[in-house]
Amino acid sequence: MNNNEIENIKIQSKNMYKEVCDPTSLIYINLEESTLKSVVNKFLDSKTSKTDLNVLINLLEFWDKETSFIYVESFDLFRLKTGVILTNGNLSRAIKSLEEKGYIMKVGTHNKLEYLFKIPLQLLKENL
Repeated sequence: MNNNEIENIKIQSKNMYKEVCDPTSLIYINLEESTLKSVVNKFLDSKTSKTDLNVLINLLEFWDKETSFIYVESFDLFRLKTGVILTNGNLSRAIKSLEEKGYIMKVGTHNKLEYLFKIPLQLLKENL
């Protein structure tokens, strides 16, 4: 995914967020609550490990709800902010597993920890 595609998704997501998550809107949804429900349902329907689910739940600390992106500066910051005590290798494996299961999608350069959080983006699209 190139930078133009990333920016287009962010703009599209922000526009949908403004429309769907406005409490005065007739089609208002609580995106955070709906996302958590969808994550749990997907977890129950898949073979996602509890460790991977725990990493995903903690990644929500870094989720920009308007753009549907998750951006983490580093694994060290992730551990510091969330209290998760996995090694870099295990964190990397968990994130890769979340990608393979369709929760998130890596975007940007190889060294950045930037991901498209697919579930809330899909919820925004479905509720327009």
